[in-house]
Amino acid sequence: MDWSLLILAAGISQRLGENKISIPIGPAGEWLMEFTIYDALLAGCRNVVLVTRADTEALVQKRLAQLPSTVTCSTVVQSIRTGRSKPCGTAEAVVAAASKVQGPFLVVNGDDYYGRQTLWLLIKWLVENIRPGLGALPVFSLANANIGRRPVWRALCRLDDSCQLVDLKETLVVYEENKYVTLKPQQGEVLPSSTWVSMNSFALPADIIPLLSALMHQFYMNEDPDAELTLAQALMQLISTKQVCLEALPSNNRCIGLTYPEDVLQVRSYFEELIAKGLFPSPLWFRS
Repeated sequence: MDWSLLILAAGISQRLGENKISIPIGPAGEWLMEFTIYDALLAGCRNVVLVTRADTEALVQKRLAQLPSTVTCSTVVQSIRTGRSKPCGTAEAVVAAASKVQGPFLVVNGDDYYGRQTLWLLIKWLVENIRPGLGALPVFSLANANIGRRPVWRALCRLDDSCQLVDLKETLVVYEENKYVTLKPQQGEVLPSSTWVSMNSFALPADIIPLLSALMHQFYMNEDPDAELTLAQALMQLISTKQVCLEALPSNNRCIGLTYPEDVLQVRSYFEELIAKGLFPSPLWFRS
């Protein structure tokens, strides 16, 4: 089965203060997303698509050129519409990549690393179970969702008894006084560390793209210049109208990523440990 890895990397990186996708993480300067790509290639991926900004496309293309020649790599620019200061959200990013995606696809953030076993779990599910109208998402406990002492947005998951996703609720969470506390939209709720969250990674069927495209058309018709339509929000609309079902795949891995400047050293240390254990070569790619 042909399938694609779709990496979302068109964000503005306001909290980090620099372009987070190109921050050197590995000892040889590897970007964070390269470790996800490496894991996907080990699992048989042969088509990588990266959604980026116009001002970073050339840099990304140069980086992707280092990948093995057996892999098809392409970039897509998510443009900023007139009258806006930022893109319209991750649902739009997926739609923008429609012409490059082959068959069903995985969606991942370029600034998160989900763990090899989590990615392979999602790929295995895709190969064995994907069909029209059915997708999947890995879910992480709050304790493994990269939450520190500065607030981050996490999508809290509500699942039914058969592990189907019922609801995703974007929530601002902080870890303080040894507990996870909500800040927005509801303030002061203490959440169990075992609460399931989504980190914006999905296995999706190819037929979901026209459904997302229709939602984006509606969004443009009623566009608020400050609003976004995230992929999670769009998927929940499709679930509520019974056009899509998403199966949750619980993961015991830690999800690590880049949100604030202090995250950089932590993420570098994390990969130094994985390389020392022999899970990744260094450098990651052979450069002739």
